[in-house]
Amino acid sequence: MSEILGNWAGKLKCGTHWVLDSPYNNALAHHLNNLCFLAGSERKKSAKIISVKAELYRAHNIESADTACMRIETRNGPIIFFYVTHCSQDSAGPVLEIHAEKGMAKWTSGGAVIEFNSGKKESIENEDRTALRDKMYCEVFKKVRGEDAFICNLAIAGTQTVCVNGAHESSLIHTIDSRYIKIEKNKDTVKTVIKGIDRIILNAFEKEKLFSEMDVLWAKKGERIDMRDYHFFSERDNL
Repeated sequence: MSEILGNWAGKLKCGTHWVLDSPYNNALAHHLNNLCFLAGSERKKSAKIISVKAELYRAHNIESADTACMRIETRNGPIIFFYVTHCSQDSAGPVLEIHAEKGMAKWTSGGAVIEFNSGKKESIENEDRTALRDKMYCEVFKKVRGEDAFICNLAIAGTQTVCVNGAHESSLIHTIDSRYIKIEKNKDTVKTVIKGIDRIILNAFEKEKLFSEMDVLWAKKGERIDMRDYHFFSERDNL
């Protein structure tokens, strides 16, 4: 167990155990899960995933990916686009946008904005982390006591895992050529940056496209993987 807990950063496996560490399965995993949940047709259930098409890349010298984009189709219609990198020039996000029939909603760490097609606009401030943490623990304690409480169950969390597995089924992890990478040193720190990745992600986000569908020289297409009868993660020969 100590091997799994302490030696998984940037790895696909620890011993015989899959970890598939990555921004979408670690630092930003909750946001991928939130998108799956918000795309669900029922209030307390995540969306059913139909297919995943992904592109996985690495600029760091690691086993797994540090940069990715995904197109995730759901059973009831909403399409999820997800973009992430640990190799940006500037720190930005996370940003969640929902486009619907009556308008759009945008969430950032500062709060949410809802814009209706009618022109009406609403702003909602986020609660501070302490208040949100306290609410979370209260719900967990209620559940432990056998009271009615809504928490993220295995079915909700499992939807994010289905997306992660589908992404690795869809795409090899492509090492980005060094000519598209710059290393910035500042005192005792080293920063790895994919040239132009900030602009690339913003453009892909706005156009709802994957990197290979744009003018990105290092991009490689992934396969569209049908996830409807998906039951287990199968290791690719050259993962």
